[in-house]
Amino acid sequence: MLAIGRGLVAKPRIVLLNEPFIGLAPLVVEELIRVIGDLNANGLSIFLVEQNARLVTMVARKGYVPEAGRVVLEGDPKALMNEGLVQQAFLGG
Repeated sequence: MLAIGRGLVAKPRIVLLNEPFIGLAPLVVEELIRVIGDLNANGLSIFLVEQNARLVTMVARKGYVPEAGRVVLEGDPKALMNEGLVQQAFLGG
């Protein structure tokens, strides 16, 4: 939260977050999801890189699936979870 707060001081138009939920307690994750949603609802663009697909579907409006340095799928995060490529990547088959 402190790192995010420090970044917001500059009043950016976009904030890049790389794995912000890693190692956090579940209650802190819930609060951070709420904060990210509030920031986005107030006009701030959020670029979120996260491997926990369940968390991404809770907060993201659009998802991108990279493979070998290229975006191979994009769209609604919940719909992307039904794609075979995504299921294979996260579930191994």
